[in-house]
Amino acid sequence: MEESSREEPSTAPQVRKTIVNPYKPYTADRIQKDIEQLCRRYSGLITQYAIGLSTQGRLIFCVTLGHGRKKGCIVSGIHAREHITSSFSMRCIEELAEAYQNNEWYGEYNVRQLLQEYTLYFVPMCNPDGTGIAVNGAQPLVYGQDFRPDEYKLNGNGVNLNRNFPYNWENQYTHQTTVPGDEKYAGARAGSEKETQAIMSLCAEENFAWLLDMHIVGNGIYWRDEMNGPIEGDSRLRDAITERCGYRYFGVSSDVTIYSGGLENWFRYTYHRPALCIEMVPYEQAQRVETYIGLNDFFEEAVNWPLTKYTYLEAMVSG
Repeated sequence: MEESSREEPSTAPQVRKTIVNPYKPYTADRIQKDIEQLCRRYSGLITQYAIGLSTQGRLIFCVTLGHGRKKGCIVSGIHAREHITSSFSMRCIEELAEAYQNNEWYGEYNVRQLLQEYTLYFVPMCNPDGTGIAVNGAQPLVYGQDFRPDEYKLNGNGVNLNRNFPYNWENQYTHQTTVPGDEKYAGARAGSEKETQAIMSLCAEENFAWLLDMHIVGNGIYWRDEMNGPIEGDSRLRDAITERCGYRYFGVSSDVTIYSGGLENWFRYTYHRPALCIEMVPYEQAQRVETYIGLNDFFEEAVNWPLTKYTYLEAMVSG
């Protein structure tokens, strides 16, 4: 009898293809597709829903990860050219979800335990219109005098969203200009922008223990401002993240004309809870490229991934 040539089935573990590719800058369409895939693969652990529409009518998504009663909020991509923060958060979502599903530790962190205590609320692309301008060369509704798509920081209306929140908005330096499209432009009024309103509504609906606002250049953390003063737990959260994740931290923000209208400053004032602005990319990495879009080409080096990948875990442990 002729022997069968059929091979025995392999018993080697099957490695699933990852969904998130942080080496390719996200657009609004691609991040929506990846979010949908993550929700299908990790059904019951990851959910998504729209929290509003952008100025140009694009959906702004919130992605939840975990089952816990405690809640943390993470906002990425509020500045258009800082889209690598969206890539960072999306990769964190996928890797933490996989560790949870496989009941594996992530470094020294028991992910399953933490995500049974916490639910993380990610807004992975707060500014989809601006991101489309910075990544794809889409057109804003308003052009500034020095418009460069790859350096674009604003939303589709030409407003700096991180100067648009209703916290001492009338005092800030951005009122040196009333011209939409200038990167210092704070908007026609406090909270004028749809993207700002979407974040404010999310925070009003959920009882967040802390908020992280992800930015890129400086490899440091802004954690307190003089007008808000000390907030219970702010220095503990600051110390834990800096010590574990390779950041430094800056002094207490003292110039109200600079930090007014900022997301984290507004959150501290409104909810009296810690909020950090995290600048991820060391200056020497940012200086390797002419425009921020090039940072994705060496993603892990750019964001110091071996250390910073623990940022959200440390926030859960210490927040």
